[in-house]
Amino acid sequence: MVTTQRPDLVLQQIEARDRRKRSISPELLRRFAEQDQRLFDLIVQWRAGDAVADEIVDELLPMLQIKADRMSPVRIYGRGDLYQELTSELLHTARTIPLRGPPFLTRRLVLNAAKNVTRRLEREWYRQLEEWYRGPQGRSARRSTEPGE
Repeated sequence: MVTTQRPDLVLQQIEARDRRKRSISPELLRRFAEQDQRLFDLIVQWRAGDAVADEIVDELLPMLQIKADRMSPVRIYGRGDLYQELTSELLHTARTIPLRGPPFLTRRLVLNAAKNVTRRLEREWYRQLEEWYRGPQGRSARRSTEPGE
């Protein structure tokens, strides 16, 4: 899109762009921004040493539950275990993620925590597959090489 310096065209471009992209109400966007600001303040307090970890989890509880329900746990993980892993990873991420400012902080935290838990679940899944595939072969090979057979 070509932009010009003429104010009347710039205004029309902004209006047209907003009309196409805006599918979320401004009220909802405002509430998201307020939540991001609250979360940013809580994380700054937590990093300073205040005991506000419960408030951070409470702020993100609905989003964590939805994210945990969408994930597929490995056989040894139950839904409760998955939820607990996601919560602990969220707190670890809140402790280590670079704070550039409040915009999209909620989204960044939850997506980063989910990504790390997903990687952990994938590693566990591949470990179980490897154990399953190597298990019978390894046992039969050990039996044939054992002395006394």
